[in-house]
Amino acid sequence: MHSSNISVPQRCPRCGSAIQANVQVAARGTVARVSRSVRCSVCGYAEERDRRDVLPEIADLFYARDDRYALTVTAVAEPGPDAVAALAEAFALDPKQAKRRLDGLPEERPVVVGLECILLELRDYLADAGIQSEVAKVFEPE
Repeated sequence: MHSSNISVPQRCPRCGSAIQANVQVAARGTVARVSRSVRCSVCGYAEERDRRDVLPEIADLFYARDDRYALTVTAVAEPGPDAVAALAEAFALDPKQAKRRLDGLPEERPVVVGLECILLELRDYLADAGIQSEVAKVFEPE
């Protein structure tokens, strides 16, 4: 499992005091989970939330700190059923789409761009099916 954390300053919804929201993005296999927790030391307000998708505003917080990362497939050991199934699961494709996509790999362009922790987990998941890939920071023109 790969994860990344960030603290976000905000105001307590109950008393208005300055507090920190702790946000964690964790990935296991092809599933990402976002956990957010806050606790106010002044009034005791506490809240925890979990969700299975990374909202754009959450991703933007991490991008501001960590930049964007890209996953590029570098080699496919054996384009057999395990590789097709892994690609279908990773990118929500039907098996025929996954097979067509697999036949076109490796590509020189990134397959997906996103948060580093999610792409590192995806890289490991694909490697188990014989699909080698690399994760690298995306350098955007200034």
